[in-house]
Amino acid sequence: MKESPVFYRLRDMGFFAGKVVEVLSNHGPILVKVDDQKLAIGKEMAMKIMVRSLE
Repeated sequence: MKESPVFYRLRDMGFFAGKVVEVLSNHGPILVKVDDQKLAIGKEMAMKIMVRSLE
């Protein structure tokens, strides 16, 4: 099964299953931290990321 271009873009940005993602801001573009890297992603792309809370 071929993955979508969004899948590959997110993977290239460092999003992998099991990664810890911290949301720094969700006003306008979503600002997240993955490892030691801060990234800004659009809301449409952010909606495609499945997460679960660590709390």
